[in-house]
Amino acid sequence: MKHIYCLMILLCPLFSSAGRQQSVALKVGDKVPFINFKNVLQYKKPTAGLIDFRKKLLLIDFWAGFCSACIKKFPMLDSMQDVYKDDFNVLLISSSPSDTRESVARLFRNIRNTRGGQLRLPVILSDTIANELFSHLYIPHYIWVDSLFTVVAITGSDDVTPGKIAGFIQDTKPVFTPKNDKGGLDMDQPLYINGIAANNPPLLARSALAGYIPGMGARSRINSDIKGNVTKMLFINQPAVYLLMAAYHYYDKPGRIRMPQQQGSMVDINGKSEEWLIANSFVYELITPPVPMSTALHYMQDDLKRWLGFSASIDTIATDCYILKADSVVLKKYISTGKKNTNTLNAISGRTLKSGSLSELAGYLDSKLPLHVLDETGFIYRIDLVLPDTGNDDLESFRLTLAPYGITIIKGERDLPNLFIYKSPN
Repeated sequence: MKHIYCLMILLCPLFSSAGRQQSVALKVGDKVPFINFKNVLQYKKPTAGLIDFRKKLLLIDFWAGFCSACIKKFPMLDSMQDVYKDDFNVLLISSSPSDTRESVARLFRNIRNTRGGQLRLPVILSDTIANELFSHLYIPHYIWVDSLFTVVAITGSDDVTPGKIAGFIQDTKPVFTPKNDKGGLDMDQPLYINGIAANNPPLLARSALAGYIPGMGARSRINSDIKGNVTKMLFINQPAVYLLMAAYHYYDKPGRIRMPQQQGSMVDINGKSEEWLIANSFVYELITPPVPMSTALHYMQDDLKRWLGFSASIDTIATDCYILKADSVVLKKYISTGKKNTNTLNAISGRTLKSGSLSELAGYLDSKLPLHVLDETGFIYRIDLVLPDTGNDDLESFRLTLAPYGITIIKGERDLPNLFIYKSPN
């Protein structure tokens, strides 16, 4: 019996054709063939050839809409393309079949609303050829191509900086770190002795803490036996705050966690750069004879206190929150006549609550707003509701959208459990 928990992604693992190893995969020094694309967005025409984007430097950016590390680079790349418009092009090629015209338009609209300017980067959707030529396991994945259409570097995001882009264009020959996607990891074997355990007596118990492993996507896994007792816990490339949240079995937005002593420490990830997150992320592994989950979590808590110097507690205190209230007379007009719940609130577009409860609506709003959202409407019927795409997911937009349904969002204070993180004494 295995339980999988996903916490945070710095490098996003792919589960698509981009993740397959291809015999035609290009490497540094190879010539890039002239590929044609049929589904081109944000370009002067809907079709194009790769040759159309040739400059002194062409940066091919493999990305996906679910990859925050990919999207974070877009504004910088757009600005650099504007600065070096005669020498530099960026081409965004989606690595995920889930990226659509509608989802990309929504994403770029949200970036424009946040940034205050339109991104002018061309986007390729529904590609298979380029993803196979430059096969990769994790994104973001960058291919640096010179004016002779030669691959000069294949890198991760660490090398995609204004300085290295400018250096390449100005012929200062920046040094690149090759991206090495590590595949073939057997999550059922101890992480640091893969291939050895199978031929030796099994490892009975250990715990280990290591720093960030480049080229490996963030993931986590908890294994248990047939009785539900934990035998292994593995967290790869997770920020310290996520390890603490897992150890104390508390899952919420990091921005809601309380750190009364250590603002600005390694556990405060709010507003931090990708480079900071990498420097303050860790790998934790616990192998143990079968123990209850509570015991395994205590082991992890002790390890984090011993090695990182942090502990935590969950305390219920008066907490600022948002509260849903409803005018039942108005809301009864929207009682669902259907029997099947087809909730699509978390979809990229077409967000609807079909035969859903207000507690489901509260849960969705909770994921979007900075404070907890509680349902105190007392309304027991299932309803049909549509949240139009306004491009903004803020409090006032939700209030305007829900007002016609008789639903209001007020700010209040309730006793709620909070995770407090403390610096442990030496």
